[in-house]
This record gives sequence, structure tokens and C-alpha cells, in this order.
Amino acid sequence: MLGWREQAAGKTEHFTKVPPMGVPDQQWLGNLGLTGATAYFGLLRVADAKEGDIVFVSAAAGAVGSAVVQIAKARGMTVIGPRAGLTNVPGCARSAPMPRSITRPRRW
Repeated sequence: MLGWREQAAGKTEHFTKVPPMGVPDQQWLGNLGLTGATAYFGLLRVADAKEGDIVFVSAAAGAVGSAVVQIAKARGMTVIGPRAGLTNVPGCARSAPMPRSITRPRRW
């Protein structure tokens, strides 16, 4: 991996041309790149999740987990995620609020 660069030189097979989508190039580093692809293919191809399914996302506050939450909700799935307490919800809820969550006991 060469990382994010304005310019790079190398063999053609070491590069992937991104399709023109009218979004800033940096978007390919997030949900249009590996993060989104991991979430999308993991949820819809590997897990074969369908509309109406209940999806438990164990790392919903992370990059891939939050993308899974958004994709699952957009596809009509019920999303459930764990949380350590009531204070953990607001940061995660800004981008993809979850209607259901599981709070663990404080002794864990």
C-alpha cells in the first residue's frame, strides 16, 4: 500500500482507478473505500442479511461497525448493539442512532 498521495509512480497493476462519483477523493478512504466495502460485503454477502433480520453489531462505535449499522438500517434491518452504559450512546448516536441497545452490568 502506498497510502494517500497527490502523486505516485509505479506499475499500473499496483493502482486502482476510482470511478468518477462527484465526491471528494478523500471519501475513498472511508465509507467508499475499505471501511465501507468491509461493512457492505460482510453484512450483505457473507452474513447474507436481509430486510427484517435482526443484526447484532458488537463494535457499532468503530469505523466498520458504524457503517454496518447505517447499511443495516437503510436495508430495513433491526440493529442491536452493546454499550458500556448510558454515557456511551451520544457519540455513537450522532451518525447512526440505534433503537435498541444492551447495557452490560458495571462489574464486567
